[in-house]
Amino acid sequence: MSAYQIFKKTGFKSKIKILNNHGIYLDSRHSYGCIVRLFAIQDFYIEVWSSRLLPWRNIVHVSCFQKCSKLAPYLDCIDIKNMLSPGSLHR
Repeated sequence: MSAYQIFKKTGFKSKIKILNNHGIYLDSRHSYGCIVRLFAIQDFYIEVWSSRLLPWRNIVHVSCFQKCSKLAPYLDCIDIKNMLSPGSLHR
């Protein structure tokens, strides 16, 4: 069973514990009155939806996905200018 499948079947409290121990924070955004934080673990991504008032005490939803198309809401926030500077690409 893959890490993604295990995470998906895990209970809420265990998901939060796994995120604290292994999650790599990538970005956050605002949606429907919530803060949505994006994390990565191995080959999948996790979104943690929480209240704006108490972001880590009031988590309302945790979802995971593997499809890159679900990263679309975050793509406008990524600044790739430094990655495209001369000398940063291997030739």
